[in-house]
Amino acid sequence: MHIFSRIDLLRPLELSAWLAIVLWVLSATGAAAPLPRIGRNSIAPSLARLTTLDGQPLVVHPDKKIFLTFFGTQCYWSEAELPMLAEFARTRGDVQVIAVAFGSGKDVESGVVRAYLKGHDMPYTLALDPDGITAYQFGVNATPTSFVINPGGLIGYARHGGGPGIGALQLGRWVDFIARSDERGEP
Repeated sequence: MHIFSRIDLLRPLELSAWLAIVLWVLSATGAAAPLPRIGRNSIAPSLARLTTLDGQPLVVHPDKKIFLTFFGTQCYWSEAELPMLAEFARTRGDVQVIAVAFGSGKDVESGVVRAYLKGHDMPYTLALDPDGITAYQFGVNATPTSFVINPGGLIGYARHGGGPGIGALQLGRWVDFIARSDERGEP
């Protein structure tokens, strides 16, 4: 038997061993933990971990639909969406609008969130997710990421990441879509 045929037999074992080591290292660091897949008809994760800028628990109105958006203080699309969100909040009293500062732990401590808010009209609820657990439970990996949640706690619409085409009219369409679904008895 030639020596190269024996080495060829060992190569698949070496590759699988290396793959196992890499996966083990990634899982030990938490890097391999996948984000949950949250979308239409999913049960919304709890908002109980969210707080206000003053550290008070977030108050959620159980009889209203919720428009929940996770934004970043340094995100271009979040910056573009917030004024439209303000207009939307002023015109839709039937919806509780909640904007969550994404990755807000260090930003709150350093004053970045407070400084950011000084330049924005926010007629809606601002929430903080200091440890990022709520964002993780919602599967947020880009900002802005938005959800419409019906009073029963089901997600009727999810949009991950920003981009052109977002606006107050689009936000209204999402909520109207949920209202029609509620009238038909759909989740």
